[in-house]
Order: sequence, then C-alpha cells, then structure tokens
Amino acid sequence: MNIKISDAGLDYLEKKQHKTITLAINTSGGGCCPTFESEDIYFKAPQNPEDFNDYEVNGLKVYIDKKARVATPSLQFDVEKMLVFTKFTVKGLSLKKQG
Repeated sequence: MNIKISDAGLDYLEKKQHKTITLAINTSGGGCCPTFESEDIYFKAPQNPEDFNDYEVNGLKVYIDKKARVATPSLQFDVEKMLVFTKFTVKGLSLKKQG
C-alpha cells in the first residue's frame, strides 16, 4: 500500500510529538437501517493489532485497518485548517455510505 503524509501533516505530527498513526474503520447501522462506514484516526497503537496492517512511513509507525478500501493510488494523510482548529485527515478511502 502506498501511504503518503503531507509536509503539513509531518509538521503537525512532529509538533504534537506523535510517532504512531492508527486508521480505524467503523461500521454503524445494520438490521433494519442502512449501514455506513466512517474513519477514525488515533495517535497510538491499536488495542487489537491483528486487525491492522502496519507500515513504516517517514519514520512513523502507521496502522491501517484491514477493512480499509483504498480508492486512489495512495492513501494521503494531511491536515485541514478550520477556523481556529486543525484536523488530521486522510484522503483516498472508499467508505460505504449506505447498504
């Protein structure tokens, strides 16, 4: 898997002293309701590492949920600035929105 972290993302991680990224895929709904997926990003190793593939990227440990479907040539981590907040984001995922 091709994983990239933008320069702004690397600066953010260094500033916050994060050495680990975990990308988890969560599924909600089901039964009588449509299911959908969402992603969560954590800055620590997962509690269930057997459910993740792990990679070394720019000296960082990156855990990607095995359920993640990548829709682009690479998974891109970046930061998004929203007013006074900065959010660490990922682009390139194919998430199920309803079922």
